[in-house]
Amino acid sequence: NPESCEKGAWHGLPVSTPYMTKDHLEMKRSKAQASNTTYVYDFPELFRINVMSSWREHLAVCRSAECGHPSEAELGNTVVAVELVLDTSTGKLQRVKRFPGENTVGMVAWRLTMRTLEFPKGRDIILIANDITLGIGSFGPQEDALFNEASKLARRLRLPRIYIAANSGARIGLVAAGKNWLDLM
Repeated sequence: NPESCEKGAWHGLPVSTPYMTKDHLEMKRSKAQASNTTYVYDFPELFRINVMSSWREHLAVCRSAECGHPSEAELGNTVVAVELVLDTSTGKLQRVKRFPGENTVGMVAWRLTMRTLEFPKGRDIILIANDITLGIGSFGPQEDALFNEASKLARRLRLPRIYIAANSGARIGLVAAGKNWLDLM
């Protein structure tokens, strides 16, 4: 897309950088499917597929220019996802470009810009989801911090927040504060 100045995940890497095979992602997908859920990094793509489908249905009915629909070439950009990670030194969210499955925290967050029928010029949302392939998607301190910061960002920017839960609960044994809280009960 000539309008986009975004650089891809491979930009600036040496040509000798090993290519991530499908096997890595397929193993993650298989692990998620074994838990009867979808692999976390497939969610933005599912949003894109559904938005594209809505546009195609609309195009079948309304072909005039005043319908405000994207061209066939633009349909692939109807959903743009930017992953957000927590900078451990500052505790703030930052944008990151990395390949699916490179996360080390069992929670993943994105800012999605979606060009939908209702918002053809684009509407942002914050999408948060557990990664069932890491720690069975359980909540620990890092997952909680990412969830909290992404939720605060959504409130601050007045954006819808969507949380897709696929987890096994909390890892309370990891947090001393949690133990103290349980002792009070």
